[in-house]
Amino acid sequence: MDINKVLEWLSTNFLQIFVIASVFIQISPIKWNPITSFITWFGKLITKDISDKLDDLTDNVEAI
Repeated sequence: MDINKVLEWLSTNFLQIFVIASVFIQISPIKWNPITSFITWFGKLITKDISDKLDDLTDNVEAI
């Protein structure tokens, strides 16, 4: 691929590249990232049963 074609493609698709990259890169002044929040929420949602069972087991062990 010719370097001119690469530069032309980058210049025509700069906005799309920027938007996609901004989803995966956290900028430090921004304290809230929707992707991180969603992953945290989803992780807690799918591990809730295990967490509840672990709490019950801990209570049972403390009772003994």
